[in-house]
Amino acid sequence: MSTVQNPAPGASPVKNPSWKLAGDDASTADIIFVQLPMQTVQDTSGSGSMSSDVLLALDYIMGQCEDDAKVVVNLSWGTLAGAHTGSSVLERGIDQRIKHYKPRLEVVIPAGNSYQ
Repeated sequence: MSTVQNPAPGASPVKNPSWKLAGDDASTADIIFVQLPMQTVQDTSGSGSMSSDVLLALDYIMGQCEDDAKVVVNLSWGTLAGAHTGSSVLERGIDQRIKHYKPRLEVVIPAGNSYQ
């Protein structure tokens, strides 16, 4: 018997989940993986190469897709430094690309991953 733990406090586990494709866009989408250089992911100061490497990765991803493709990028790594107000080079660069590729590009950014 398969069991999936429900992360909600006090919730019961879900028993016998169905692993069938849902038939929605996400279930049938192609996936592009981009790995950032090790030196980039080791430096979370905000002063390293994170901004340029992430923005280059976004440009690479969009260059690999058809012109009418809907693209969602999950950015699972971020910087700890900075105000996180949308004013950093990285945040402004992501915003510029979202506007440039509108409505095709959406970016999901991390929040609360540092346990601070």
